[in-house]
Amino acid sequence: LLAHYAGDIHQPLHVGAEYFDRAGHAVDPDRGQAGVEDEGGNTLILRLTRGRREEIARRGLQLHGFWDNEAVMANFPELPPYLTFDERLKMIEPAKRKIIDGFAKQEPNNWRAPANVALKSYGEFWADDILPIAKEAHDRLRFINLHETIDQGKTVMTGVARERNMPDHLDYGDWAARIARDELHKAGWRLADVLTQSVTTTSANPTESPRP
Repeated sequence: LLAHYAGDIHQPLHVGAEYFDRAGHAVDPDRGQAGVEDEGGNTLILRLTRGRREEIARRGLQLHGFWDNEAVMANFPELPPYLTFDERLKMIEPAKRKIIDGFAKQEPNNWRAPANVALKSYGEFWADDILPIAKEAHDRLRFINLHETIDQGKTVMTGVARERNMPDHLDYGDWAARIARDELHKAGWRLADVLTQSVTTTSANPTESPRP
């Protein structure tokens, strides 16, 4: 359960959402601007113009679902669409092991919480750490055909999200894949750190890094 939560909080759209006014303009509710949210991208359909064939072909791809699945899977070799589920797993396994081994051997940048952050506050620190990425995940998109709808009794904003041309010239899919890989790397080390601190009765050596 802890591993699941640690992984979830490193998915940007599990932490951040966009808010819109009735005209479809982005607003900041923290600045007194009432808005309607997109439920972390769950109510937005993502339209990619560049990237993997299967990503571009998906016409009903939710923005949130893209970050849950496609952004992660883009770090693996692209597989033929005709493969069965078992065949796909078999072909992905070596690539997965290579990624995990690389994560374990190389310490990621900026993963460790400051010394003044208590263990019980790590989750809040992780969420704060990824909020700027959640914002960029929306800023790299432009939203069209936005309108209010009712989802499970709640008013939300739905519409289409299209990727913007950015100064770094990165496709949205490529950028998201890199972010997903970096965040999974940090999540593994952070989880190992939490488990180490939770089961260790003596103070850990601050110069020693846990291994995921």
